[in-house]
Amino acid sequence: MGAAVLVDTRRITDAFAPLDYFENRNLPYVVALNKFDGAPQYEAEEVREALAISPQVPLVMTDARQRDSVKQVLVTVVEHAMLRLQSEHGRGFPTPVG
Repeated sequence: MGAAVLVDTRRITDAFAPLDYFENRNLPYVVALNKFDGAPQYEAEEVREALAISPQVPLVMTDARQRDSVKQVLVTVVEHAMLRLQSEHGRGFPTPVG
């Protein structure tokens, strides 16, 4: 359905290969910027510019050690993938019965 690319600000250049992978295959993805103590802190727009991420790609802050934070990233992946499918196909999804 889609993917989340977890970006570590201590090794931000490591994100280029996975970003290229999903971009080249036209797969929906979000960028999850892992924020934790001791790591360099950057504004979202700085990261977006450094990684050349288009404005259409969601960039979310997360703490990969926190269950709820990771769940929110996964929800964002699903929402982004569904919105992209809707925009590409020009229609909504059927409503489940029952």
